Amino acid sequence: MNVLEGLNKAQIQAVQSDGGPMMVIAGAGSGKTKVLTHRIAFLIENGVDPFNILALTFTNKAAKEMKDRIGAMVGPGDAKNIWMGTFHSIFARILRMEHERIGYPSNFTIYDTYDSEKLITNIVKEMNLNKDFYEIIHTQDVVKSADSPLEAAKRGKKTSMWLSIESVKNKETDIVISAGNTGALLVIAKLNLKMLENIDRPALSALWPNKKGMSVVLDLGANIECSSKNLLDFSIMGASLFTSLYPQEKPNVALLNIGSEELKGNEII
Repeated sequence: MNVLEGLNKAQIQAVQSDGGPMMVIAGAGSGKTKVLTHRIAFLIENGVDPFNILALTFTNKAAKEMKDRIGAMVGPGDAKNIWMGTFHSIFARILRMEHERIGYPSNFTIYDTYDSEKLITNIVKEMNLNKDFYEIIHTQDVVKSADSPLEAAKRGKKTSMWLSIESVKNKETDIVISAGNTGALLVIAKLNLKMLENIDRPALSALWPNKKGMSVVLDLGANIECSSKNLLDFSIMGASLFTSLYPQEKPNVALLNIGSEELKGNEII
């Protein structure tokens, strides 16, 4: 079959183009799919290996129809070897072929939103958790570990981190637990929850064991450039947290340097 048969002048130009990357702009019903199928058939007829052709579609049904059309022009064998399908199906296929490179077994499962929610629901059910104490909320975006705090904040209400902190602001929950991006958590919390009166900076905190029990440590090196006012604020916050955790003990406040090397810290610490 002549792969140029039934095409108009503009379509033939697109099919035969060999000048590198090409973008075709066309309206509905103008024959975009026809151009793509004939273009692929043209490439195969001119010596391009079908294994070297990648065609992404919106649906698997569209991919099958396009393969059938191409098969009618160049033969079903060549059409079968084209990398054609949806974004998800094609790259899932590549991942299964190259699974060892990413440390996955070849039979891994990819969950969509529905699968993820169903899995969480089943886990909650197996653990016999009370449905009155939890709610599963789907989010469209995620705060990545490599995101800067500003980048994470710009993602806004599309992330679970933002919605979780906002739920504290709205008094729907009492605490937020996150194993994600700490800097992002701090900035998003400051944006939503604001600061205590007369406290200029938020501080990270952790419990460190000592010979007699535990110490509350602030702010774990998060703020290197601290003023004397910041250090005083940290001591007040740390002492208050210690008292709430260990009401029978009296807190002692001390300043811990971040290192004795010349390049560490600044003139204040």
